[in-house]
Amino acid sequence: MAEPGDQRVDRDGHPSWVIPFWMLLALAAMFFVGCGCGSFLTWLSLLGPFGPGDSRAPGAD
Repeated sequence: MAEPGDQRVDRDGHPSWVIPFWMLLALAAMFFVGCGCGSFLTWLSLLGPFGPGDSRAPGAD
C-alpha cells in the first residue's frame, strides 16, 4: 500500500488532482453556451471544418 503522504493516483496512474481533458472541454462548452449560443457558433465557424468555411463570400456580412 502507499505510504502516508504519497499522491493518490487513479487507475490510469495519473495524480488525482489532474483534471480530465474531457472535463476541460465540457467546461469550455458551458462557458461558450453561457456567453450565448450565437457567439459559440461564431467561434466554431472560425475553426473552418466545423463551420461554413469558404462557402461564404469574403465581406458578405
